Amino acid sequence: MIRGLQVVSEIAGQPKVNLIGVCAGGLTAGVAAGVLKARGDQLINCLSLFINTLDNRTADSDFGLFVTDRSIDALKLRSRTRGVFPERNVFEMFAWLRLEENVLSFYRSNYLLGEKPPAHPLLFWSMDYTRLPAELHCDFLDLTRENKLAKRQLQMLGHRVDLKAIDYDVYMMAGSTDHITPWKACYRSVPLFGGNIEFVLTNQNHTQTISARGDNRHLKFWTAAHLPETADQFVEVAQETRGSWRAHWVNWLKARSGEEIVAPQTLGSVGYPCIDDAPGKYVLQR
Repeated sequence: MIRGLQVVSEIAGQPKVNLIGVCAGGLTAGVAAGVLKARGDQLINCLSLFINTLDNRTADSDFGLFVTDRSIDALKLRSRTRGVFPERNVFEMFAWLRLEENVLSFYRSNYLLGEKPPAHPLLFWSMDYTRLPAELHCDFLDLTRENKLAKRQLQMLGHRVDLKAIDYDVYMMAGSTDHITPWKACYRSVPLFGGNIEFVLTNQNHTQTISARGDNRHLKFWTAAHLPETADQFVEVAQETRGSWRAHWVNWLKARSGEEIVAPQTLGSVGYPCIDDAPGKYVLQR
């Protein structure tokens, strides 16, 4: 990730970048940000973390049902034997967290009754998983079991990762009905950082926070001028706003960015020319 940030900076011709981490990507973003800060590298301007937990206590998450030393060791051995954690396993892992909604309902309607699955874009989008490299999967499992990132004990690339040393602004978004990254677990990330934090709670679940249409009249979110110590206290002081959180985030981002410039007419740079059309050939590999 750090190398990718450096390439983005070079192509954009900007000394700093605004980093975004979504779900598990927030873990890699947080670790990368901590390593850069430990190096004294000022590459990151601000950090946005969406539906992500950095303090991985498992007591308030359904994932805690599956997290034991025995299960983690078995999963690591299986991943390393295959070289990857396959996308099918990723899909099944999330599906079993909501047995009635994601397994039994489809068993009844599709298998027993012979009905076709509904043609819903969210259903299609939520099934678009990707496999994980074995060692990345093992690192995620270790972060969950040992929780070293939150304890300021994680060693990475020769540096101790201390998120408290990060003094630039951080934006955090969580979903109130999210069962994958429960919002109260997301809120535990607030005291981990040393800079100003903006925490936003939406009324959507894990996937809808990103995919919901901006003109949905049911959308709303909550913010607070000063963040209290606990998630329960946040509920007591938070102010409700109608509409999508995304407009709020864009305004936050603009306030921390420079003037808008004309977009370049060509992609890449001399040092990093465009290789292929997005999203790349890797999506076609089996």
